[in-house]
Amino acid sequence: MADQSPNDGYRVDAPWRQQVKYTDDDKNRECVYEPLWDISNPGNFHSIEFNLNTSRVLRGEIRLEPTSMTMTELFFPDSLMDEIVSKTNAYAASRLPPGQREDVNRAEILRFLAIYYYMGLVKLPNKRDYWRGGGDDLWPSNIPCLSMTRSRFEYIWRNIHLVGATPEADDENPDVDEDEDECIDEPEDIIEEVEPPPNCEEEEREDVAEEYDLKWYEKSRLFLEHLTSISARICIRPGSRLSADEMMKRYKGRSGQKTKMKNKPIKEGYKFFALCDAETGYIYHMMPNGRLEKTTTHDVVMMLACTIPTSSFHNYVIGMDNYFTWSKVMTSLTEIGVGCVGTSRFERGWPPKEFREIKDDRFNTLYTMIDKGKFMMGRWIDNNVVTMVTNVHNGDEKIKRTRRKPRENSTNKRHLQAVWGQEYTRVIEIPGMIDDYNHWMLGVDKADQLIAYYRPNLRCRRNWMPLLFHGLDVARVNSYIAATTLGWGQGRSIKHSLHKDFLCEYIKCLLARATTFETRRTRRASLANTNTPSPLQRTRRRTSTKNPRLPDHRKYGDPADHMRVDAPKQRNCRMCSYLFFKAKKARQPLPVVRRPKKMCLACKDHLCSEHFDLYHTTR
Repeated sequence: MADQSPNDGYRVDAPWRQQVKYTDDDKNRECVYEPLWDISNPGNFHSIEFNLNTSRVLRGEIRLEPTSMTMTELFFPDSLMDEIVSKTNAYAASRLPPGQREDVNRAEILRFLAIYYYMGLVKLPNKRDYWRGGGDDLWPSNIPCLSMTRSRFEYIWRNIHLVGATPEADDENPDVDEDEDECIDEPEDIIEEVEPPPNCEEEEREDVAEEYDLKWYEKSRLFLEHLTSISARICIRPGSRLSADEMMKRYKGRSGQKTKMKNKPIKEGYKFFALCDAETGYIYHMMPNGRLEKTTTHDVVMMLACTIPTSSFHNYVIGMDNYFTWSKVMTSLTEIGVGCVGTSRFERGWPPKEFREIKDDRFNTLYTMIDKGKFMMGRWIDNNVVTMVTNVHNGDEKIKRTRRKPRENSTNKRHLQAVWGQEYTRVIEIPGMIDDYNHWMLGVDKADQLIAYYRPNLRCRRNWMPLLFHGLDVARVNSYIAATTLGWGQGRSIKHSLHKDFLCEYIKCLLARATTFETRRTRRASLANTNTPSPLQRTRRRTSTKNPRLPDHRKYGDPADHMRVDAPKQRNCRMCSYLFFKAKKARQPLPVVRRPKKMCLACKDHLCSEHFDLYHTTR
């Protein structure tokens, strides 16, 4: 091939492009390439669009606002909570004697979820540390954990289930102490993930569908499928710019489906393939992928691409790295009309020898070639050789970017001084496909970053629970992105704390739903027995003498539900007892403790008329 590049070889004003052709003229005539759509026209792009409407909303019956309560009801509806309750109680009945069983209800599952999210907001060394606060102790008082005792939380932790009662199928590690939070030793039967051989896409895999239908993540599939369904329903139109990549959930227990990836921030755990919006990080679809599964990279990419809603008016392009961009994948995506841009690697028989034999290593040179699969290959020189594939660029796109001076290595030392000199930054015009890849591959990284902010570092024995917990984290992130995109949090002064504020409201809404459920259930039971409301029969709560404090449940639920009703017995006023022990601890004059026969219907606490309002307003 004749050398037609500039004499100096250091082009910073514009990338120097050379079109590579086949030595066979017949192949040149066959390889005709046209981009799927005009990527230079901003009108061909669209942003992600959310819609919380349902069929009832379209008829004008209900209007859903982008609030934390709306998001909790969408991702954790009552029907799903009741399903988890029934499966959890059935699982506990199959493994525990009658004397140790105590059925859970919807309110307790909602409180369990609220405490899980709170453990990501306030991180302590051990799960039991969240119930150690109070008094003169150094441990903080964790208000959400006061809504459930530690023993009850541990009971749900050990028995929560999402499928039928099959305790013998739980793959647990009997050598793990559930009260410790250190990581267990690395098992010997887990090998490091290796890249598939170049010809793996050509092998016969007749049993792929059968193996995939076995679903090794069966015990967490109920929530994962519900999560992907809701995520796709409220996102009626993904953005034009998408990204596909791996996501990792840390897990160091024993599981044959676990993966080790030494170059990832999370080097050991369960792997997910995710399709995200490149601008916001919204996870449109994700699927677990075990190490023992026989699905190919082509199958994974096509399953993710097929979840994108098809439309002749909307264009989509996926940014992927070289793990996904096999030549067969690019050909299949081009056939179904989905754009793709990403780095690539050499495989057996690809790219053509004319492309492989290029030896030019001068800075900012771009060689392009058309593949028989009707997509474009590119070879660009920056700090090293970068091989690209695309089916939406024509190769002439370019953009100016400020690039920092890289560290000298054996590849770039030839042009480093000539391009940057003594400057630390330099404005360089680079190819458009390179710039688009740099921006469109960030979707999954943004989602991972949002998940990592408030992800609880909890350790569990059952190897399916990390999959459930990862789904809970994704539900939290998708709720936050959808709510803020639709207008939640506008006008707040501290923008960087929006995520934290949203999570706090998310936790409060789960606790409020739990209290409302218990209040409604109590009221229905009371009306069924008598014509007048009667208080809930409950275990008696006593005020601590050493650490007097008011319970947090007095702030939950609808304020209209907090009303004074007749009580079956006469007992000490809860507020009077609190003030009495507080004055006694401070060595002050002791107030009078009244014994009313009235109580709050929602709080189930005896209160005198003088302290009823004070009890519900005191912080």
